[in-house]
Amino acid sequence: MKFFQILINLFISFYNLLIDIIYPKRCLKCGKLGSYICSNCYNTLPLNPTLTCYLCHRQNLDGTVCSTCHKKYHPPLKGILISSDWQDETLQKIIKKMKYSLVRELSNPLGNLLADFLIIHWEQISWLNNKNKKIYFLPIPLHKKRFIERGFNQSDLILQETITAIKKSDHWTKNFIYSNKILIRQKYTHPQAKIKNIEQRKNNVKRVFAVEEQDNKNRPAEKNIFVLVDDIVTTGATMEEAALALKVFHPQEIWGLALARG
Repeated sequence: MKFFQILINLFISFYNLLIDIIYPKRCLKCGKLGSYICSNCYNTLPLNPTLTCYLCHRQNLDGTVCSTCHKKYHPPLKGILISSDWQDETLQKIIKKMKYSLVRELSNPLGNLLADFLIIHWEQISWLNNKNKKIYFLPIPLHKKRFIERGFNQSDLILQETITAIKKSDHWTKNFIYSNKILIRQKYTHPQAKIKNIEQRKNNVKRVFAVEEQDNKNRPAEKNIFVLVDDIVTTGATMEEAALALKVFHPQEIWGLALARG
């Protein structure tokens, strides 16, 4: 399995190199040669200026689920923070180019975008300022079969780039922990993007996640905070299912963080 995966990754890298030689990289917005998103066009990508309840979309101060939605739905997530706007055509092109044309390097601008969003809202987001708890940053995992098909987990690569950018800004603190070894996807499911019905989306991801067996040394302690990171959320069903799986650790809070709402 690992050898097969290595071969696939090598083939993808060689293919992308060949494409770069035949068709040099051009900015996905302005067409400038040199990169898929030039610095000028990167600076035009929108950052959400406000935080909202992810269920009713009403603006609030810190991005938590509002009291009305909490009483009505009892979601497992404290909130989902959305950094940008899916209606932006350039952002759509970048995300689709990464996921479907398998261009790993686009995790860099996407990760930077997430980091930029967090930094401008740093004082508003309570868990970023909580020095008394460990904050676990976890990518939404792919099933092993999907990982082999794609060659990488885009959410994981984006999260790693986000962390790199935050460290460069000196905002990263010792209680922040990255891990892609805690949560696993135990079922191979249809892509959520292809399912339009809300109930079918929920059923598609039901009980799809589980936690990896952890020894006592690596097992997250109780009453800490988890932050689930994904590229796109629509209804939030995937993140909610992932959050339910993490409840075995008895966390204080579970949050979601995504680039855009599809």
